[in-house]
Amino acid sequence: MKPKPKFVTKLFAAIDGYNETKAHSEQQALNLSHTARDTIKPIIEHHNGVWMHEKYGEIFAKFKLPEDAVNCAVAIQLEISGHPDVKLRIGIHTGDIKSGIGTGDIVAKKIAGSASLGGICISGKVYASIQDKTDITAEYLEDVK
Repeated sequence: MKPKPKFVTKLFAAIDGYNETKAHSEQQALNLSHTARDTIKPIIEHHNGVWMHEKYGEIFAKFKLPEDAVNCAVAIQLEISGHPDVKLRIGIHTGDIKSGIGTGDIVAKKIAGSASLGGICISGKVYASIQDKTDITAEYLEDVK
């Protein structure tokens, strides 16, 4: 009997303008990172996620359930709106954990690039998993290649 694949959902959040801020002021970039971490990490943990790492204004987390990741992303965007200096784009993707180390990170990062400032984009796999489980509405944007 072939084992059933195990899936993990990756959340990627990018601080908009981080690199430009860092080029202008390392301290200001560091302050952005601290504000984002102090705000986001507890939300990730509250939604059953695991904070993986943060580097250069990019944050990665993982979740067992896609709906936890989506609910977390919504909570993050609501909470971070109280910090006008921190604007995020979030991408979420679910994939087979054996499909390659970092593959989910790469896809989630690519999807985040399609998000509007302060927005959240999810992959088709995430949408298929959450469409009947949450009261979150999603709208089709485009295929990202």
